[in-house]
Amino acid sequence: RVMTGITPRMLREWQDGFDRMEADTANDVRCRDNVRRLRHTLDFATLKHWNDLARAYPDYFGDYRAVTNRLGKVLPWDKPALDDWEALIKAGGVEKPLPAPFDGMDKALIRRYVPERKGGVPKIVMDPDAAFGYATVVDAPNKPFTFGFYQNDAKVRGPTCTLEPGEIERGQYRVYKLGEIQVTPNSIVWFSSWSWLTQLQLGERLYSPPGPDNDNRYDVHVSLKFDKLVDGYQTAYHTSPPPTNDFSVLCDQIIFVRKPIK
Repeated sequence: RVMTGITPRMLREWQDGFDRMEADTANDVRCRDNVRRLRHTLDFATLKHWNDLARAYPDYFGDYRAVTNRLGKVLPWDKPALDDWEALIKAGGVEKPLPAPFDGMDKALIRRYVPERKGGVPKIVMDPDAAFGYATVVDAPNKPFTFGFYQNDAKVRGPTCTLEPGEIERGQYRVYKLGEIQVTPNSIVWFSSWSWLTQLQLGERLYSPPGPDNDNRYDVHVSLKFDKLVDGYQTAYHTSPPPTNDFSVLCDQIIFVRKPIK
């Protein structure tokens, strides 16, 4: 199950609760193992959010290997996610300054997120040029390359950006403007009209009930790098259109700038 809406404080409190349960069952191997099985989902979430937890509670979250050792042997379909999280932990939560012209803006208005690849491999690659030290691989990029916004709950398409060959600079990150969006509880930024498996879920991150000081409108900018090869892999194709394009696409961040109330 995907755990959403959690905070470092929640994870810290829940881990403390499981520590007490493991102590209470230390003399009963069967009960202790049952507690550890129940703890797996929490440990997965802990590894996923490790860098934030290590900053908030360095005395408790000092070595992620204590969690991976507790997990022991994981199921084959869980291992790719664990490998990705370990790579991000080793990257150390690097955060580069915002690119121009965002560096002069009020930082309170800006949010930065990295999308997720929900199918295909590799899901991420480590990249020293990326804003956070890693980038997400876009699944089955189409040509000309397209990305956009969609409100799942309202079934409404938002702005779409199609990049022609002359707009692409291979081998370096460039920020492309998507346009103005209005975030709903279930809405996404998607990549590639062939796939949509690379996306960013926005509702849990940006949506809040509308009010006099909030109408959930943002300007969206997407940072992309185009390359023929990504860390030794060519992009995997899982959809019906033939793989006629010869490039892979990385996204290292999506930048949201909050709009003033109309």
